[in-house]
Amino acid sequence: MSKKVTLLQCGSFNPPHLMHLRSQELAKIHLEKLQRTVIAGWMSPVSDGYRKTGLVCSKHRIEMLKCATADSSWIRVSSWEADKPEWTPTAEVVKYHVEKSKKEFDAQTYLLLGGDAFASFNVPNLWTNSDVEMIASNGIIVIARDGSDVQQIIEENEILNRYRSNIEVVYPGIVNGLSSTYVRQLLMEKQSIKYLVPEELRKYLEENEIYTAESQNTNKDTVLAPLQLYNS
Repeated sequence: MSKKVTLLQCGSFNPPHLMHLRSQELAKIHLEKLQRTVIAGWMSPVSDGYRKTGLVCSKHRIEMLKCATADSSWIRVSSWEADKPEWTPTAEVVKYHVEKSKKEFDAQTYLLLGGDAFASFNVPNLWTNSDVEMIASNGIIVIARDGSDVQQIIEENEILNRYRSNIEVVYPGIVNGLSSTYVRQLLMEKQSIKYLVPEELRKYLEENEIYTAESQNTNKDTVLAPLQLYNS
């Protein structure tokens, strides 16, 4: 009998783009090959309290994700994290969705990460050991990025190495450098973003003119919330 699972993808989604959605699909394909049934894929935008430079308000980012996932029968927007005024550590976001997944679907939850985000587990003072352990003990699925050595990252981290049987790695097969930064740049230059984001999202972005020189200065010279917390 196939084991039921859910996916949780956290991030700024500033804005979301096709590779964010493709990551969900790649993870689903990989897990189904392992005889797992993916019930839902949550996309959880970080709160405004994260204080990242250029981060537009959560109201827009939630709406952008709704536009991006409108055609999907299983990818969903979770606003639990974004609705909070202050930043919530990722481990707490994972814990909430693990409990939600068990209650609603009797399913296991995997945190879906890109290669760069996964590598951040080894950045000093960015994660607490207890948070890494909580996340790894539940399950992680990594979409490997060109130039990132996922196995080396695991081997260099005692906690990840201990839970390596809970970590699934997906190799996309193609190199794609699409990023939110690139999409923002095109929008600010009034250039086309067609085929880089879902069509409904493209219309929303172009109609609302969310990304401007002013928006790029949001949180300028402000320390990221996790660095401020863990270095205090």
